[in-house]
Amino acid sequence: MNGFHSFSSAAFFAKNPGKKLTMSLPDIYCTVISALQWRKNGNSITMLTDSAGAELFPLSA
Repeated sequence: MNGFHSFSSAAFFAKNPGKKLTMSLPDIYCTVISALQWRKNGNSITMLTDSAGAELFPLSA
């Protein structure tokens, strides 16, 4: 089964114009652990994000 994580920076920048995108460590850990659990069960997963999110999650396939 194919899964995906989606992340959009639009809400962050709407509330914090001109600031650098940040994310708390617990939120990052939750995203990473979720993806690892998905893969552990034999599934594939893709990250769908905008360019700011791609800088926050510098992942490769």
